[in-house]
Amino acid sequence: MRSSSRLLTAGWALAGLLASAAGCADSPTELAVYASTDATVTAPITSILVTVTGAQGTTSRVFQSLSAPGADADIPAFHFPTVLDLKLTRDGISGPVQVDLAASDPTIDGTVLATASAPATLAANKTTSLVVVLTAAPPGAGGAGGAGGAGGDPGAVGGAGGGVGDDVGGAAGGAGGV
Repeated sequence: MRSSSRLLTAGWALAGLLASAAGCADSPTELAVYASTDATVTAPITSILVTVTGAQGTTSRVFQSLSAPGADADIPAFHFPTVLDLKLTRDGISGPVQVDLAASDPTIDGTVLATASAPATLAANKTTSLVVVLTAAPPGAGGAGGAGGAGGDPGAVGGAGGGVGDDVGGAAGGAGGV
């Protein structure tokens, strides 16, 4: 009986060590973006590009809608509000960042339909929440070919990142230009 008691004690000790080792593992740096739309957004959105820019660099993720498509649609549109969950551990981005969203329906064309932009502070190895409201992009704001380059000059090659505003096409990540 004594050896079974020792095995049981050793088993509990091993379980405790494994649990504490798991607790010591770094949690991912994560950004949960809670996105909604205002009344100016009337077109269906099926894709949202999220770009996070910090001192360590820039990373982008594209989110596609996974909801059920409408009766008259081939692919689903986002239902708002929605949550976009970015795991940023591999990108090494933390601290003060700029978060830009560019929403579109690439099944129609590359036109950016709505945008949002907000500053945030990402805590390393923690989850940070951010609430943004997408507003309709101004007509001619760009698209797959880019509305302008870094300086916003028409005809420049669209950037792979960039901000939202005059350079929305660059944020959508088009190569090409006008």
